[in-house]
Amino acid sequence: MKLSDITNANKPYIKITKNRRRIEIPLKLLNVKLEKPTSYYLGFEPIKFRWKGKVVSLDWKFKNTRPTLYCTHNKKAYMWDNVKVITSKENGQKFGLVLTQIDIGVQCERRRFKRTKISEPVEITQDGVLIKGEAVNISYGGVGVKVRHSEALTNGSPILIKFINKETIFPIRIVRTMILDGDNQLLGCAISTKYKYEVAKILSLDDAIKNTAKRKKTAEQSVAAHGWNQKEIKRWH
Repeated sequence: MKLSDITNANKPYIKITKNRRRIEIPLKLLNVKLEKPTSYYLGFEPIKFRWKGKVVSLDWKFKNTRPTLYCTHNKKAYMWDNVKVITSKENGQKFGLVLTQIDIGVQCERRRFKRTKISEPVEITQDGVLIKGEAVNISYGGVGVKVRHSEALTNGSPILIKFINKETIFPIRIVRTMILDGDNQLLGCAISTKYKYEVAKILSLDDAIKNTAKRKKTAEQSVAAHGWNQKEIKRWH
């Protein structure tokens, strides 16, 4: 995918690593045209967000690192590494710029499991601190949790998540943090595959029925092909 093809529908965002913490900041694109561009660029509205209790601007001085630009297209993710983010002004309009040295992004981050949208109240516990939030999506490999901005959560200590309506508890691990509007943030958390049963209880009944029908169809095809359903035989004497 080319940088010039990106629109707001591609949900572009900048990923920053600061003090071992990864933050994802969404971009709202503007139709910016420069007379003498020095490299490939993307224009967006200036961003200010909360960081450690203060409102800061997204600019090159703040990061002092090399951030990464991401977007999605046709169920695929693309990235532009080592981009530079600056604040610019032209014809009286102030805007931000993402500058890159390459036009075509590198394909990356394919999801292994289907992500299902949900809306479930949850409680997150870490080091005795309880934080209430809302699970907005889930798969067998991860869960997205929306919470109010809090410095209490860290990537190092174990975290337990409790789905209140489902009476289900299992551990998770924070992978990324995305700043949302206002004081909210979205936590992208990983789930170990050994908790598939707990996740299955949370997923919709329709998905469970579809998976059961799929397994039944596979078993019937095996019987039709071999004349029997081959399974493991365990001794009972």
